Amino acid sequence: MHSAGTFAGYCGQGLIDLAKEKFDALIDAGIKATDPAEREKIYHELQRLYVDLAIGMPFMEPTTHRVMRDWVQGFEYCPAYAANYDLYKISKVQK
Repeated sequence: MHSAGTFAGYCGQGLIDLAKEKFDALIDAGIKATDPAEREKIYHELQRLYVDLAIGMPFMEPTTHRVMRDWVQGFEYCPAYAANYDLYKISKVQK
């Protein structure tokens, strides 16, 4: 989110200008803060701005294991809907 960071540079001058105005001072203050409570407050404010200004869309990609028998066919894992299985596509094949 810092104007000198890779993300702002990739997104262009508009985000660089916005970062200089809204984020840089907070990021620098968060880095310099030695009090954990003060740092937490600063980082919460940075997160609020990130969401409110729709700077990006963070996605979670869980690392997990799916273990199934070799006779299960048609299972497709979707990280956006990790627990939403489309059971209609899953079938049991004859060995």
